[in-house]
Amino acid sequence: MEKIIVLEEFSEKSRPLLEEIALLSCELNSCLQKFDSGRKIPSRELALKSLKSGLEKNRGKVYCFLEGKKPAGFVSVFPEKKPEGFRLDEVVVGEKFRGKGIGSKIFRKIIKDFGGKKLLVAPLQANERAINFYKKFGFSESELKRENRVVLVRKG
Repeated sequence: MEKIIVLEEFSEKSRPLLEEIALLSCELNSCLQKFDSGRKIPSRELALKSLKSGLEKNRGKVYCFLEGKKPAGFVSVFPEKKPEGFRLDEVVVGEKFRGKGIGSKIFRKIIKDFGGKKLLVAPLQANERAINFYKKFGFSESELKRENRVVLVRKG
């Protein structure tokens, strides 16, 4: 059974799932080293701390795709002040789940939930596969610049 759940707060009940999501985050960072050799891979504890902070301080949300009871992918969404909108921070699909439409399912849910609001994502410039994926969902390159990244925007 597959489903998408949305986590909006950190609690002891959500902790086990967030710990597994943190492992996926570490997997992502390991994969991204091929594009950015100086990238550090956070420990599971550091990744969990980052997720917890994002949920508590930034009023963020974590969209998680469950395959059975295990997370197969997730996207962290946080409010962004400049420019105003919502930033898709981590976009992760576990390596063994890639190519099965999981990322697309999560994105369709996010786009539905955020309706006409502006969404931003900033993949590494060298990650053409990710850039093309975002463009498929209506994201286009913006004038904003971030080091080694392409800032893409989707205007509701």
